[in-house]
Amino acid sequence: MKREDVEKLLGWAREAQKVFEESGETDFEELRRKEKREIFDALTDTGLEYDTDGDCDMAYMSYEIDNVSIRFGAHSESCFPEDMRNALDYMIIAVDYEEVSPRHLIDYLDHLLNAGVEIVNLTPHEIAVYDAAGESVLQVIPSSGMARAAQTREPLDKINGIPVSKTGYGAVTGLPDQQDGVVYIVSVLTAQAAPDRKDLYIVDDLVRDDTGRILGCKALAQI
Repeated sequence: MKREDVEKLLGWAREAQKVFEESGETDFEELRRKEKREIFDALTDTGLEYDTDGDCDMAYMSYEIDNVSIRFGAHSESCFPEDMRNALDYMIIAVDYEEVSPRHLIDYLDHLLNAGVEIVNLTPHEIAVYDAAGESVLQVIPSSGMARAAQTREPLDKINGIPVSKTGYGAVTGLPDQQDGVVYIVSVLTAQAAPDRKDLYIVDDLVRDDTGRILGCKALAQI
């Protein structure tokens, strides 16, 4: 499954789970009409492709994304989403043809999203990742090159004979194209210079020794 599709499905599943939790219900059929619409609309808003079918008594809408299937049924004479949303009857979520709950789907998609992800360190130093207590090193990610943002300088004036410039940052160099299953650790400036990239991370929750020297981090973050 494409990472983009996994992320869309995961976002929807979390919204659906929130509706169930706030309603106190566990079955779609028991939700209020407004709550059913929220779940239905959230999925259509993802832009994922779907098929519709039905007859004069029941309309169906199905999403088939690899091994994940989501199906809505509505007592509607029309298969148009705007008509179905007013008469929703049931929703079935299945993974590998087995019916599951939104919570189960979230766990499954979380696993897909994080399993086998390659982390590439594009900073000049190796990165030690510590446990939550900041005591034990869980893994060390060696440097695999360096991505950097080109720096520009525009002379402005002088202060007490010292040149003063206005600095800026341009194109990023040393950064591979985005690809599924790969994320990159970069500097803060590099991440700021590439705001459209969703695969860039910086070190976060730093671990320091008694002198303040950085030893590593306990987490990653996005800007």
